[in-house]
Amino acid sequence: MLWLLALPVVLSTRISWEENKVVKENCGARFIGEPSPPVPDGTPKFLVMGGKPAAINEFPFAVALAVREKRFAGRFSNCTGVQISPRHIMTAAHCVVSYDQYQLGWRCRIRSSESVPMSKVEPELIMAHVGTTCPPSGSCYPRGTEYKASAVR
Repeated sequence: MLWLLALPVVLSTRISWEENKVVKENCGARFIGEPSPPVPDGTPKFLVMGGKPAAINEFPFAVALAVREKRFAGRFSNCTGVQISPRHIMTAAHCVVSYDQYQLGWRCRIRSSESVPMSKVEPELIMAHVGTTCPPSGSCYPRGTEYKASAVR
C-alpha cells in the first residue's frame, strides 16, 4: 500500500523526450533475485540491490525521507520515495504510519485476525530531500534543500 506525501516541492520540471527514452530503456533493468555483478575493490558499498553508483542529481525524482520519532527527537527512520508531481512524493506506507511493533508481532504469533491500531505520522516529523545522492560515510540531511511535509494521505 502506498501513501502520498503532499510536499511543497518545486524542483520538478518536465523531462525531455530523450530523457524519457533513457528512463524507459533502463527502467527495470535489474530485478531482485538476479545475481549482483562482482564489485571491484574501492567501489562504494552503499548500493541498492544490484545497483550502481549514481552521479549527483542523475535521478532528480529520487527522494530521501527522514521521519523523526516523536518520543525520541534525535532519532530518525530513513525511507525513500519518488517525486510524482511538483507537490507530491509517493512512498511506502510503513514510512508514514506508526504502530506498536510488539502488538503486531504478538498478534501475528497467535494468528489473530484483529488489526493493530495504526496512525499516520504527523507531517511536521517528516523531512524530504529531493534528488539527493548520499555519500557512504556521511548524511544526506545537512546537504541540499530540506522540504517539510504539509500532509500525509
